[in-house]
Amino acid sequence: MDDETVGLHLQQAVEKAAKALMSRKNIKYPFAHDIDTLLQILAAAGCPVPGQFSELDTLTLFATQARYERVVPPGSFNRAAFIDLARDFLAWTDSSTPARGPHH
Repeated sequence: MDDETVGLHLQQAVEKAAKALMSRKNIKYPFAHDIDTLLQILAAAGCPVPGQFSELDTLTLFATQARYERVVPPGSFNRAAFIDLARDFLAWTDSSTPARGPHH
């Protein structure tokens, strides 16, 4: 699988996790794929995002230009690091809202 495909899926996971957190906290968000914008909205709404996640904005490129053309030089995208960072972000968004009871 090429870097653009991996990057796109990571970008989508981070975007959807950020938007899910905003939904749970009743924060309105725009129709946008820009990770930095979404993280800024969270922070402005009183949900500061830990600094370790600032690099996630790198994934925004994969939601736009990289979907249609190769923009990442082969070997320059550290998949393992971004997979770990995205996994940590998903865990953070999950822990940023109180646990919910069983669904009935």
